[in-house]
Amino acid sequence: MKPLFFFFTILLFSTSLLPEPKQALQVEELFLGNQEAVLSKIEKLSKEDSQELVTKVRKQARTDYPQIDRFYFLISHLEEINAIEKEQARLKSVLWVFGLGFLLFSGFVVLLILRINRLSLEVKQLISED
Repeated sequence: MKPLFFFFTILLFSTSLLPEPKQALQVEELFLGNQEAVLSKIEKLSKEDSQELVTKVRKQARTDYPQIDRFYFLISHLEEINAIEKEQARLKSVLWVFGLGFLLFSGFVVLLILRINRLSLEVKQLISED
């Protein structure tokens, strides 16, 4: 009797501890749902789920609009160009930061060299006076 009770207890707790299966985001939910709710669901998607969702959206759109692949290609290409321009602007600002940092560091090194040179001259004068 005890093993049977133990088995049912483990079975009961193991089913309650299992994670719930994820509900796949449907294409209709994307188009007809609340935009904020849809965006929050999209942000939680993994890479594989997002690729699957893109495939579903393209299939759905292809039935309604046969030329959708051309528009999709155009939009993705334009978004890539926009992303490249933004990245170039970021890199340009990072370049300015590195340039200013290098200039400040070079100025500090020159100041140290001048001070060391001046101190060495003072030490030579003190030695020559004695």
